[in-house]
Amino acid sequence: MAIKAMLFDIGGVLIADIDPPTYDGLAKLFGVSKDDAERAFSKSKLGFQKGTVDEESFWESFSRELGKPVPREAMTFWEGLYNEHAKKDADVFGLADRIRKAGVQTGIVSNIIPPTAQSVREDGLTDGFEPVIFSCEVGYRK
Repeated sequence: MAIKAMLFDIGGVLIADIDPPTYDGLAKLFGVSKDDAERAFSKSKLGFQKGTVDEESFWESFSRELGKPVPREAMTFWEGLYNEHAKKDADVFGLADRIRKAGVQTGIVSNIIPPTAQSVREDGLTDGFEPVIFSCEVGYRK
């Protein structure tokens, strides 16, 4: 049986894993420990990843978990994080191109938040992949 399709993830596959710098950045932004930031993020991210809560609601939930106010800088946090840490993995993109040329369909399935999904699309990182299924756009996580 021939392989007909191959699915890729975004974080840790097509781009660098940005979870560790996410926790570091959130800890710095809110003046808390990395463990506290990771715990609050884990409790607050589900609706954001599913697209059922907007960014403002995410920040309200996250700050409530920490018992801290939302800093003004929060509204530019995701863009800065993406620009600094989301490095494209040229080897994986090369692999996707090679298997696509061999007749294998390539797609993307990823648990991703709306600001990152927007950046990924704007940077053309989804070009050539079909389907592209982002959790924040379909309302489900993988």
